Amino acid sequence: SGNGQPIRITGVISFGTPFDIPAGFRQGILQVIDNVSWIRGSHAFKVGGDIQAVSDWRQAQEIFSGSYTFPTIAAYLAAKDGSKPYGYTSFAQTVGTPNYSFSSKLFSVFAQDDWRVTSHFKMLYGVRYDLYQYPTAKADSPFSYSQHFAISKTNIGPRLGIVWSIGNSTRSVLRASTGIMYDQVLLGAYETALEKNGASDRPATCCRPTPPGLPHFPNCLRGVPPGT
Repeated sequence: SGNGQPIRITGVISFGTPFDIPAGFRQGILQVIDNVSWIRGSHAFKVGGDIQAVSDWRQAQEIFSGSYTFPTIAAYLAAKDGSKPYGYTSFAQTVGTPNYSFSSKLFSVFAQDDWRVTSHFKMLYGVRYDLYQYPTAKADSPFSYSQHFAISKTNIGPRLGIVWSIGNSTRSVLRASTGIMYDQVLLGAYETALEKNGASDRPATCCRPTPPGLPHFPNCLRGVPPGT
């Protein structure tokens, strides 16, 4: 929550509109998932799959309000009353296109067998495959983290588990299991990389108040100032 200019006073306080959240947020998810079980004799087979299509739209907050950082409360108050409008330590703002969108596709399939080998021993074994197709990167970004998003196509995860009922009394049971799992990277990481890509449509400025063209507090930029 909060409103007004995003302000940070080093080591003291931060207030105003939160700088690191989007002003507009919309997400749509289309998911198709199905699992099928088939019991035959001492085997319980199960197969399934999951497909998700995720579409995201954002509106960047810092397009409309740059963030000011001041060294002291006195410096902030002097800028606020107009006596020292360049008394801030640094200023940051992303200029350009305020809206951006990205999409992701997530796929997974699995198959397993729960096999009762004997009345005292049961084994579960199977395999799962995950493919996460993340958003398209920004090739003309000057930052490596926005130029290319790696997509792994080798996420094959086997699984194995056993249950052994020891002795005829069945009062003691030994269980063991192992497996490999591939979790999905949070889409927020890609959102940040796309929002702050520094490319031609979304250049970011973060500078000290020395180059010409920087704003008097509390104004914002309308383009990249010269010398930044």
